[in-house]
Amino acid sequence: MNWFRKSADGAWLWPGFGDNARPIEWALRRVAGEVGAVDSISGRLPRPGDLNLTGLDMTHEDFAALFALDPDAWAGEADLTEEYFAQFGTELPAELGEQLVDLRERIEKVKQA
Repeated sequence: MNWFRKSADGAWLWPGFGDNARPIEWALRRVAGEVGAVDSISGRLPRPGDLNLTGLDMTHEDFAALFALDPDAWAGEADLTEEYFAQFGTELPAELGEQLVDLRERIEKVKQA
């Protein structure tokens, strides 16, 4: 979730403050097996209806915009990450390189969809 994303009219999509506990509640409910998720470039995100939005004035379009991910922007970030990792050479833990490969695969999957 991008806490600081704004709508087309310039309004904040997420109210912030105490409402930031809502995604934490969703994550805890995920661990308990009570709600599901959708796969995305960045991992798993709440399905519509699984994130508690009670009392918030949020449309379906706002929810979609809040969780929208731009694959081209993520590809650019992956390139920057690869450049950063290069400075560590053989000292870079293999798991970090593997995570970057996995990220690039998720990006390509979204681009091809």
